[in-house]
Amino acid sequence: MLKLERFVEEICEYCNVNNEYFGNILIATTEAANILFSLNGSVETTKIAINFDRNRKGLIFKIKLEDGVRHDDAETEDFLDKESQAV
Repeated sequence: MLKLERFVEEICEYCNVNNEYFGNILIATTEAANILFSLNGSVETTKIAINFDRNRKGLIFKIKLEDGVRHDDAETEDFLDKESQAV
């Protein structure tokens, strides 16, 4: 989780995000990662992929399992379409 926190912090610094928003983004991304870890059953062996995008509406962080297992499209869509946005 330390890498996740560092990643979010670097993105927020680069995009000049207010500290209040940084805290909200960090909590949202950490909770999303924890949910994915709990669904997979193990923190030690589970890897997640985090993608970041910035558009006119705000910042978008996408978090998904990176386990090498092919998921049903409907199941994968549910995870990938959950976005944390901060303006």
